[in-house]
Amino acid sequence: MRSLILLLVSAVLAGLAPAAEPEQARVGTTFVYVSVASEKRIAIFRMDRATGKLTHRGDAKLDGEPGVLTVDPTRRFLFAALRAEGKLASLRIDTGTGMLTHLNTVPTGPDPAYLSTDAAGRYLLTAYYVDAKVTVHAIGKDGTLGEKPLQSIPTADKAHAIVSDPSGRFVFVPHTGSDVIFQFAFDAKTGRLSANEPAKLPTPKGTGPRHLVFHPSKPIAYVANEQGGSVTAYALDPRAGTLRPLQTASTLPKDFKGTNACAEIRIHPSGKFLYVSNRGHDSIACFSLDDDGKVSALGQEPTEKTPRSFDLDPSGKYLFAAGESSGKLVAYSVDGASGRLKKQEVYEVGKRPWWVLTLEMPSSGEKGSGKPVKELILPGESFLVEGRPAFVLLPPEAKRSKPQPWVLYAPTLPGLPDTHEKWMHEKFLDAGVAVAGIDIGEAYGSPKGRKLFTALYTELTTKRGFAPRPCLLGRSRGGLWVTSWAADHPDKVAGLAGIYPVFDLRTYPGLAKAAPAYSLTAKELEARLGEHNPIERVGVLAKARVPAFLIHGDEDKVVPLKQNSAEFAVRYKAEGAEGKVTLIVAKGQGHNYWQGFFRCQELVDFAITQARAGKEPKGRD
Repeated sequence: MRSLILLLVSAVLAGLAPAAEPEQARVGTTFVYVSVASEKRIAIFRMDRATGKLTHRGDAKLDGEPGVLTVDPTRRFLFAALRAEGKLASLRIDTGTGMLTHLNTVPTGPDPAYLSTDAAGRYLLTAYYVDAKVTVHAIGKDGTLGEKPLQSIPTADKAHAIVSDPSGRFVFVPHTGSDVIFQFAFDAKTGRLSANEPAKLPTPKGTGPRHLVFHPSKPIAYVANEQGGSVTAYALDPRAGTLRPLQTASTLPKDFKGTNACAEIRIHPSGKFLYVSNRGHDSIACFSLDDDGKVSALGQEPTEKTPRSFDLDPSGKYLFAAGESSGKLVAYSVDGASGRLKKQEVYEVGKRPWWVLTLEMPSSGEKGSGKPVKELILPGESFLVEGRPAFVLLPPEAKRSKPQPWVLYAPTLPGLPDTHEKWMHEKFLDAGVAVAGIDIGEAYGSPKGRKLFTALYTELTTKRGFAPRPCLLGRSRGGLWVTSWAADHPDKVAGLAGIYPVFDLRTYPGLAKAAPAYSLTAKELEARLGEHNPIERVGVLAKARVPAFLIHGDEDKVVPLKQNSAEFAVRYKAEGAEGKVTLIVAKGQGHNYWQGFFRCQELVDFAITQARAGKEPKGRD
């Protein structure tokens, strides 16, 4: 019998063997779109995924000067701001060729400077530099924009970006003219913005907050400061939807004496590196990010003159920067270990390239689906299940078996599984255990998300020869997903493992944030926690004697140990199943990328053992 173990560990790391280069299977094509403002066109390039080389495929002509570009979440529609004309244009994307077809153009107001869509792709949000406002337009099912905005809100001078937080519940609008960031709440059902409390976050005079990005896995935002020649990291309160400054770092060398204005900011998909463009110094400032999201300067890489815009390709291997004053686009390779850039090639693109957007489209087998296909960190296959991106990482051919033992992983969001987990997944594959997952969005353990888990399970077990009982593995909020599904199907679960997993909705993401995923209000969800909160359903797993293995830091402030993994163990003990759960408490660790979480040999051994046991139906292992 396995005992309930509470261990305080400081660092137990497995060997650091070099990883093999990942292979891609059935991944799609990457296109690069460049707004060529003075020529009133969007240039379309196809990127060679192996070399980063671009091939010009054609142009989309517009009745105005295109500036900022964005796409809806399904990658079926592209939206362009025609800044000089004060209009917004909608175009359909051919997912096979990347070519664009104009759908409609609507008048909107002087100088729309930034566009983004909500998480569902139902609304287009716009910030206006000259008109000092933000608007919300409805997006039709056919991709067309509503003729008039659903909402128009005056803000302040020189609104320069409008960006939703990862939950989609809050929106932030930096203003370069008034040195302020507006903070809004967003109603995903109605598309309406309302002032948050506080409504504004002032920044020091002369800062000029311009563009904003969020860390892919931490509650941190980074803002490029146009006049300040700097980048500021802000802590995001995920419940309140407010920002708090943490750190500001210069984007310039200490000996630089000229004038400079920061423009674009991008974060690497791994969450390890950050990039900001300098207009004046004409460079890309490169930064590394530590486990707490703190910024450290790596130096500057020269660019073409006036690098207004740049973008990273979805794999994070290449960066493309446009020189507004030179008419050229520079391609750089990105060192995945150091984050440094290396210039590869320069392309003539036309007069005043204003915006750069890279976009991965579906593979040839899924043309026209409009759905994204995942990047894989190891050999496997990416495909769609009920219209959602799914994946399997497969063991070497010689180590596969039937039925195929497997790990069901969560959360499969864009960028996950990530490189921090690569060692762990390599160990699974080397042991003949596959890994699979499906992107169900921010479902937080809701019935809709569990239904998609079941669809993936059915696909793998009935069509692909996978074992009847996987071992579930939940990282962070993935704990909500796997625990809820396991409680629905304890007979289909061989074991449950977690890396600082969430079990209690009240601790993360909070009831207000989780409620929409359940199609309930926060009060309604609170009244039905016994039915929906995963921690309240742990008893089902304990009674079914489902083995569990958890590792959690004792200084985790995002997902507190006491209310989550420790409470999970308490619930098992209450059902007389304390011998079925192991809890390792990592001393001095929080919610971070400490290698002990992702190179925990005990967790790997547990998952492999349980996945192999899952080759037999419940009761026969």
